This record gives sequence, structure tokens and C-alpha cells, in this order.
Amino acid sequence: QLLEATHRRLAPLGFELERTLVVSGRKEFAALRRGGDVVQLFHDHTPPAAVGPHDRGVAHYLGRGGRMRPDVCVIVRRDGVMVGGVVVEVKLTQSLSYAQQGYAEALIYSREYPAFLKGWPKAVLVTTAQVLSPS
Repeated sequence: QLLEATHRRLAPLGFELERTLVVSGRKEFAALRRGGDVVQLFHDHTPPAAVGPHDRGVAHYLGRGGRMRPDVCVIVRRDGVMVGGVVVEVKLTQSLSYAQQGYAEALIYSREYPAFLKGWPKAVLVTTAQVLSPS
């Protein structure tokens, strides 16, 4: 629903929605295209960036491989050059402790992939938990 709503807002600006299947090889599951501009959306995808301090530390001190992967990775390209990136962590829960874990992951992502996360926001937490509004 969110993807369709986003497309409805961008369609008057000339963006076309392209959907793909989520398969191995990590191709985006959707893209919004207009000429040389493209917004790519990936699911469970490691951003194209050097290994950051979290993943290096886990590998070095704990002997664990692999990399952190946000739920959604958004890449914005203009004429083939990446100009923006943001990651989205999703926690569909009413548990505040689980939402807090997602918040911590989003903060780690913002430090883990600084070269990839261009612009603002760098990382976003989306949750169904009831959160407090800032005062």
C-alpha cells in the first residue's frame, strides 16, 4: 500500500513504478524511474558499503561472520550515480522492548554505513508499538 501511495504522489512528476520478484542475487523488489533518476528498494539487503565498525568488531572479537542487514534499503541514483541512501528497520510489534531493539539497530546502521547513508534521515525505525510523542 505504501509503495502504491508513493507512486501516486510521484507519478505526476513522471516516475514509473517497476516491480520485481524478491530472489537471490539481491535485485531490488521495486524501483521508481524517471529518465536517469531511479529510487531502488531492496529487502533484507546489505548496503553497498565497506564493512563498518560493528561488523568488524563482531568478526574480530566474537569470530562471527556475516553483516547486519536492514529490512529495507533505499538507494537513490541520478544518471547512474548514487546520490542518496537510507535504511529502514521494521518492527511489527506492540512490545516496547522489541521496538527498542529496532531503534538500537537503526542507530547502529547510521554508524555502520556512513558512506552509503547520504542525506537525512539516515536510518528509520517503523513500528506498530505505541510510542511517546516528543514534548
